[in-house]
Parts: sequence; C-alpha cells; structure tokens
Amino acid sequence: MQRRQNRDGIVSPRERCSFLFEKAKPESGRIGQKCVGRKTFGIWKAWLNTGRNFFADSNSFLAKVCGKSRIWDMRKRMDRFIHDALGDFAKWYVTDPAAWLGKERDCVNIFALQYLTKGIDSTSAIKDVGQIRVECAVMQPSKPGTFIRPSATKDLVIWSKPSDTTWDAEWKPVNAPRAIMEWKTSRSGRGAADFDVHDVAWLTAFTEEYPKTIGFLVSTHATKSVRRCAWAMVRCGIIGKRHTVTT
Repeated sequence: MQRRQNRDGIVSPRERCSFLFEKAKPESGRIGQKCVGRKTFGIWKAWLNTGRNFFADSNSFLAKVCGKSRIWDMRKRMDRFIHDALGDFAKWYVTDPAAWLGKERDCVNIFALQYLTKGIDSTSAIKDVGQIRVECAVMQPSKPGTFIRPSATKDLVIWSKPSDTTWDAEWKPVNAPRAIMEWKTSRSGRGAADFDVHDVAWLTAFTEEYPKTIGFLVSTHATKSVRRCAWAMVRCGIIGKRHTVTT
C-alpha cells in the first residue's frame, strides 16, 4: 500500500525532517518558520545522520535536548503500568486451567500483591505499595438519582500518595484516586460476553465526572478446561479496546 504524501511531497516523518533541514539556513539555524539555537540544531542534524530510533533510543536527540534519558519510559504512565501488569497476570492465569483455584477476591489480591507491585520503583507510575488498596472506599459519581450512598467500596484503587484517602475532615468522601479497577469472575458456562453492566455504568459515570481518574474493567472466567482474562480501560466516560487472553 502506498503511503500518503504530506503537503511537501515527503512520504515519511524522517524524510520530512530531512527536507526541512535542506530548506534551513545554516547561518541562522532556522528550520521552516521556527528558529532554534545552534546547539539544538546541531543535535537534530546529528540524529538524522545516525539513523537512531526516534522513540526507543534512550540516547536519542529528544532525550538529549530535554536532558532526560528516560523521557519515553512508558512505565511512568499509570494506564500503561496497569495494562502491562494485567497482561502478565493474564498470561499466568490461563497457563494451566487446573493449576490454581481462586475466586474474585483471590484474583484481585494475587494481581495487586504479585503483579502490580512487581514494577514499583522511584521512577514508575506507582512509587509506593501504600498507593494500592484492595476493597477501598471512594466517592460515588454525583449523577442525580443514580447512586444513593455517598461512597462505595471498589475492588482495587490506586491513589496518588500512600497516605491518600477519599475522606475530608468531616468524613465526607471528596477525593478522587488515580485509578479504580472493578473485577468480576465466573466459574461455569461460557462466561459473560461483556463486562458487568453495573461496573460499566459506574466507571463510565465516574471517569466522565473525574477525568483525571482512569478505570479498568476486568473479567476472569475459569472452568476445568478453559480460562480467560479480559480487560478494558475506561477514560473520560469512554470504554477503550478490549484485551483478551485465553487458553
């Protein structure tokens, strides 16, 4: 399939960048309509000549300009951190259907204590094990007539700091966490084709009202012959791609 050309007739970002350098004035360091310093100009040009990977190389020109060798470390993103941990858990969960027997809360605890904590360090999205809470209270979405109680207990919650909770000085739930995960486990039949209806309604309502919080819907299914783990992220009231690992 032929790639679409951009407005300068260049067929790739790298070629476009090279094209801009050809148009640049070396004496002023001008690239297109943007003026940069000689040092930055030199770094960019050196990168073009080396052919390094723009995103993956920790010593790429962008890392040098910003002075951060780990600028593209995806583990700093909470959504990617949780997604990768779920992927590792799912691979273990479906490896041998008869090797491990556990219900919903067993799955939540194994995931939190064995897989979510595994990647914690000073540079990751989760920096302290105290940020992770199992069966933790959070405030309800404020959608009128939908949720009666002011707070609700969720399967797994991740806070910004180890000491964070949802409560204020008057014991009212007012603080929103970084991430909320809802789990459901089935142990007979074919398993549910979709995520739990209540979990979907709650997480979409909450993340729409509090867009800085991300949600994860997780479903595990286990029988004597088949195991399956599926999950999807919820952001700003929208459910993302469904990921599934099965035997």
